[in-house]
Amino acid sequence: ILLHGYLADHHYWDPLLSSLTSDATVVTADLLGFGASHKPKAPSAYSFRHQAEVLHQRLHEANILPPYIVAGHSMGALIAATFAANYAAEVSHAVLVNPPVFPSKQHAQQELAETGFLYNTLLYRSAGRVLWLLVITCLPLLRLRNQELRSMSARHSDAALRGALRAIETTDIRPVLARLRVPTDIIMAFNDRPTYRQALDDLALPKTVTVHNVTTGHHTPLEQPAVVTELLRAAIYG
Repeated sequence: ILLHGYLADHHYWDPLLSSLTSDATVVTADLLGFGASHKPKAPSAYSFRHQAEVLHQRLHEANILPPYIVAGHSMGALIAATFAANYAAEVSHAVLVNPPVFPSKQHAQQELAETGFLYNTLLYRSAGRVLWLLVITCLPLLRLRNQELRSMSARHSDAALRGALRAIETTDIRPVLARLRVPTDIIMAFNDRPTYRQALDDLALPKTVTVHNVTTGHHTPLEQPAVVTELLRAAIYG
């Protein structure tokens, strides 16, 4: 089960699929509010717990039965961790790629407010909605090779953008990571936000969790896909 990050959709994982589909049934899901998924208007619908509940329900409705290997990138990693913690009996392995771990809610809000110009405008400025409409209208018209930008062109609801951001800012994921009991690999990047690795280093992780530090930025699945596929294949073959 592959979960995308904020502003993305299931196509984010496309470059990795050819390396995985011969070994297992692979599900790339659009998270609630993103891509082609249902788009609730209530901000509470985008909590990580609710996203995990909806994903669990959708898997069973589609007769995709456990055990699951669940993996996620960025925000998707936080949802994958929540899924693995809440449905541990149904998860055989978790792979969390570039999870945005913060030492406190205040740090999260400050770090995100100081992010790059595009994200800062989209998330925190009054012109953000207009800019986002331009982004999702223009990007599909371009022949984009950058998978991150191609994935951003998916249509997400304004409620999803605000609700998911609120979840990232206000959810302390550290207690969830601390109670992971399934074998878990966490990929952290040296060229990502230093706060993420520092917050994780300060956390007493269970013995079931292994942290891998790599020399990439925030998009390890796109920058070094082999790192992610090797961990996933190792999880498949146990």
